[in-house]
Amino acid sequence: MENLASTPRASSALVFAAKYRTEERELADRLLIRRATPEDAPALSALAFRSKAHWGYSSEFMDACRGELTIGAQQLETRELHAFKALEGDELLGFYALEVLSSEACELDALFVAPEHMGRGVGRALLEHARVQAVSFSASVLVIQGDPHAAAFYEAAGARHVDDRASGSIAGRYLPLYELDTNSAHGVGNNKNAK
Repeated sequence: MENLASTPRASSALVFAAKYRTEERELADRLLIRRATPEDAPALSALAFRSKAHWGYSSEFMDACRGELTIGAQQLETRELHAFKALEGDELLGFYALEVLSSEACELDALFVAPEHMGRGVGRALLEHARVQAVSFSASVLVIQGDPHAAAFYEAAGARHVDDRASGSIAGRYLPLYELDTNSAHGVGNNKNAK
């Protein structure tokens, strides 16, 4: 029987996968995750809008989503949202916002990565940080309303598709709803620099 890893195609795929994992680990070593401040609100909102637009949505669609993609300074000031930003040096790579729903559940209100940094492990590091934060609030479940383009990302992280939820921006549009067991880090990357 032929060793598939020895074929040129499989061999180049393994080299790519190893290189990708190495680059992801190197980024994780440089990535800092910090609490977002009210002063960060405009930059977070702009990043959310740019990240969503990356998926090719029409300008009409994006305009309809603008309110839902806007992070208000007051939300961060009152800690209505527990928001954290991912930085490499001074560069904002992504962020997430977490809302405490109950003593058992938190909701990932937002998770966005700058398009030029997608696929580098930033989203995985943010999701792992969000999972740990949810645990700190005693939540056993992290509820996630995801964009359909993010389905594979959340499923690879161990989230289960449990339902669909009506969009808050587009009438008649339904978005996948996931649950992630906070006691399991299945598929969610670790970031030792998360604070």
